[in-house]
Amino acid sequence: MTASDKTWNMLGLLALVCLGSIAAADLIIPKPRNPLSSHQKNQDVKDLNRAAKVLENQVKTSKSEVARYVWSENMDRITSKSLDTVTALTQANKVQLLGFRPPQKTTIEDGLVHIPYLILLSGSFLSVENFVESLEAPKNKLAVEMVQFSSADSSSDQVSATVGVIAYTLPNQEAPSGSKIKRK
Repeated sequence: MTASDKTWNMLGLLALVCLGSIAAADLIIPKPRNPLSSHQKNQDVKDLNRAAKVLENQVKTSKSEVARYVWSENMDRITSKSLDTVTALTQANKVQLLGFRPPQKTTIEDGLVHIPYLILLSGSFLSVENFVESLEAPKNKLAVEMVQFSSADSSSDQVSATVGVIAYTLPNQEAPSGSKIKRK
């Protein structure tokens, strides 16, 4: 075999390896999807715009729902109105208000300022329970966080209760004098 035959054999072998590589690549590498027609692209854009409008309407609805429960006043005014509400509800439910403690610290969480209050009460169990139910009404804009009962004496239905409530406001409202805002 001559040098020229070896060269042609090598070239033939190289050609076979290249063809084999191309065939393997064709089988292994996935084929691209057919490109979308312009009509399909337009339809997809219309569908996405429709979905975006639906989501925008849901956001507006959610914001209006949240706005019903969020105070739009400064924290000193919220504290004053909350005390007025609690006082009126204690009188309506025949419960004695022993204490109303405004917050020492407020926190900002999920884009809202959380203003916690502690309410100390005494009265019959049913009266205190009715007070808590009345307090939870959306018009009061106070969320009941916790309720603790303790028996005043074992021979009657009189109880002492501690009720923790939270008022929510937006972060841009001014802070009350002497309170600290803690970000979470």
